[in-house]
Amino acid sequence: MVNDQMIHLLFDIIIPILVVIRIPFLYIDLFPRQIGESGKKQL
Repeated sequence: MVNDQMIHLLFDIIIPILVVIRIPFLYIDLFPRQIGESGKKQL
């Protein structure tokens, strides 16, 4: 039997991990384009 508390604990643990894992990929997608385009224009 799985308790609701167990499920909430799992989500409290898993979701932050997924968010932390996904954030760097978002920055990797965003920043090279901004740095590459705006950096070349500024320099």
